[in-house]
Amino acid sequence: MIKIKRLKVSNINSEELNLFILKNKGLIFHEPEFNLIVSEFYNTYFFYWIAYDKKEIVGLCPGHLIKNKLLNQIHSNPTIFEIPYGGWVYNRSKVSLSVLLSKMDIKFNESLSYWSSFEGSEEISKKKYYMKNETAIINLKDSEDDIFKNVISKNTRHNIRRSEKKGVSFKSLNISDFEEFEGLSDSLKLSLDMDLPEKGFYKKLFDHYHNDNKISALVAIFNGKNIAGLLTIGNENCMHAWIAGRVKELPKNIYQNELLWWESIKWAKKRNSGKYDLCVIEKQRLPGIAQFKLGFSKNLISFYHLPIRPISYRVLNRILP
Repeated sequence: MIKIKRLKVSNINSEELNLFILKNKGLIFHEPEFNLIVSEFYNTYFFYWIAYDKKEIVGLCPGHLIKNKLLNQIHSNPTIFEIPYGGWVYNRSKVSLSVLLSKMDIKFNESLSYWSSFEGSEEISKKKYYMKNETAIINLKDSEDDIFKNVISKNTRHNIRRSEKKGVSFKSLNISDFEEFEGLSDSLKLSLDMDLPEKGFYKKLFDHYHNDNKISALVAIFNGKNIAGLLTIGNENCMHAWIAGRVKELPKNIYQNELLWWESIKWAKKRNSGKYDLCVIEKQRLPGIAQFKLGFSKNLISFYHLPIRPISYRVLNRILP
């Protein structure tokens, strides 16, 4: 009999959770430490739904609760925090995703914005209301040479070589000079009229994960100046090309991003991670970025957004001021 409880991290063995996450194809976005940092900077109440079969943990799902008067909104690692994936990590030999979703205790005044992982989330497509999203994945178990020749497109390979010939180089940042990436990230967000992250959020993650080789900040350099950056984060299961940055006005046709992302892929492979995630493909909304990412991999995998809003929540949402 599967039972699900809401538990704060302080009431659970974090080491046990991390081992469960790694064993069951979970992502760094599921890990307690990552979510605690999110909660600290975005002022959420963070908890896990933990699924038990007797006393054995068979599933976990992070939740970030935001209070709004009498209404509570819960997010399972949502895009509102620039985090694309979340949802249940579970032992598929012990429980199904449909059972886990059916047993989540969503209270009368709560709504859940459920964002899945791209692992084991296919059952959501059987639901009545859901939104399908896509990302592209590179198998890092393949050799570096095979990835370059057979996974990355001919045009992208050509641009990587052209970037090097044009004099673009790169460097890996340390804790002491991480602000160089923050400046590039802020510059890109401002140029796209995007919200800036909470001050110090990326730095806290970088400080926490840097010594474990679970995060990398690479910067492209041209004529002695930093022009672009990429923050890659992940665990043994998967590394994600997560946050990009660049100066406001880039030199034309030097292909710094192709070089930067290729170096990030090589870094992830050296860390013995299983996969490299291009972190969301949006062909309709962002066709140019999608085309760029598809030059690195056309191995598309789905993940899902499932809104769960009880009738009681919808009624309260209408009548409350």
